[in-house]
Amino acid sequence: MGHTIKAHYFLDGFQISVRFDDNSRVVYDLRRNASRNETAKTLLTDGFLFYKGGLNEDASALVWPSSLMLTADELYENGVRL
Repeated sequence: MGHTIKAHYFLDGFQISVRFDDNSRVVYDLRRNASRNETAKTLLTDGFLFYKGGLNEDASALVWPSSLMLTADELYENGVRL
């Protein structure tokens, strides 16, 4: 799909609020997606690491140290629409 991330905020409870280039917004819950997404599962084990994520250069993913990544498409397709 090729979505890009315009803004993101880390929320309590291992959730991420994300706004995309089409102005849609979702909340991505790591706990809900951990059973099928290894990055979500790994981030759930380290609350400190969760808050160290940031946007990559082309805004196509959120990235963390140790090469962890959630793509914009993953967030868009599996987040809860607001």
